[in-house]
Amino acid sequence: MPGATKYFLDSYAIINILLGSREYAEIKLSEGLTTLVNLMEVQYFLHKQGVDEEEIHETLSQLLPACVNFSFNECFDAVKFRYKNSGKRLSYVDCLGYTIAKKRRVLFVTGDKEFKELPNVMFLRG
Repeated sequence: MPGATKYFLDSYAIINILLGSREYAEIKLSEGLTTLVNLMEVQYFLHKQGVDEEEIHETLSQLLPACVNFSFNECFDAVKFRYKNSGKRLSYVDCLGYTIAKKRRVLFVTGDKEFKELPNVMFLRG
């Protein structure tokens, strides 16, 4: 996916981009990063929507170049972040994405209201 990286796209963001949500029209998949774990969440959503398995595989395969690996330290920091924000309903996957975004100095794009007021977040409701 060529282009300058500007964002980390959480699963919610990817789903809304794929669905053509107006709120996500300015966000290009080619300018985003994500992880394989996020793609797993997207796959689950698409299965629930009744999308054909072959189409799901093709769609997700096109997103593979945007996937970044993550380290033990990023996982450690993600859990630490989740613990420090234990009053919020944050998933491990989203905490990992947020941690990766901060480390790579890109915006974390999400529609999850729990992240709305946090720094380094582009909150877009789909």
